[in-house]
Amino acid sequence: MTTLLKKVILGETSLQKSASPNPSSDRSPSTRSPAGRDSSEDPKDKTIPPEPVQLATEGDFSLNEAEAPLQAHNLARANKRCKALKWDTKLAKDAAAYAELLARTGILEHSGIETAGENLYHDKGEATLEQAVDAWLRQETLYDGKAIGASESGLREWGDFTQCMWKDTVSVGMGRYRDEKSGQTYVVARYTPPGNVNGEMPF
Repeated sequence: MTTLLKKVILGETSLQKSASPNPSSDRSPSTRSPAGRDSSEDPKDKTIPPEPVQLATEGDFSLNEAEAPLQAHNLARANKRCKALKWDTKLAKDAAAYAELLARTGILEHSGIETAGENLYHDKGEATLEQAVDAWLRQETLYDGKAIGASESGLREWGDFTQCMWKDTVSVGMGRYRDEKSGQTYVVARYTPPGNVNGEMPF
């Protein structure tokens, strides 16, 4: 492994808390994501505390690293009455491995994996996992409320948001990889079962 790359794998590190493109910003999810919606106008959108962090698999695990991004997912899901996600260390390791590959190639593109959903995020500077989740969730302002495949804008505009919120998804794992030379950071999230099923609603 080159010394120019610093690998962060959730599920293999511990103790330390660590933590596609938007033309108007250096920080780029896999689809565009403008500012988030003000949810204070509608009582039904008021914040609901998420469920406690849960683990889906055994193994070496850092709660500090996973807590912020997992809680960000679950707070948003709670406000849509979706069940809280659990953290899966295997998904996290796989996500980190793919983040490394993205950093090596410098190309933000989906892996094509079919057994898990996948969200991507790229930042020209240091990026945390929670920042990536926040970017994906801001895509809610672009989502038109239609079933997958029934919209002209479609997944390119808001697919990361609907995967975060997918009602049948139960587990998530995330990883990131930073290129020390360029300073660029890539973040990958993997979800099971995968969401964004054609013809279905996310929640």
